[in-house]
Amino acid sequence: MNPLDLFRSGMDYISIASHLNTTEAEVERQIHRLRQEEIDEAARQKAERIEAQRRRDEEARAKADPVRLDLVAARKAYNARNRAYRATGRLA
Repeated sequence: MNPLDLFRSGMDYISIASHLNTTEAEVERQIHRLRQEEIDEAARQKAERIEAQRRRDEEARAKADPVRLDLVAARKAYNARNRAYRATGRLA
């Protein structure tokens, strides 16, 4: 188990440090790092959900307006081309 799991199970820094044969300061750093990773992951997932909803909303608006539909298709193609370029370094 990692220090954060041990901490959440009710152990204190001193007992975690002795259980993992490390210092209390190192346990504190690891717990802080693991918590920050969880926070960052939650923020990334929230941003992905917001972006997906924005895309769905844009596509729904585009279906109601044929000119906008062409713009959405052009933007999708442009974004796909940019992702391919960033991944490979070559234009498709």
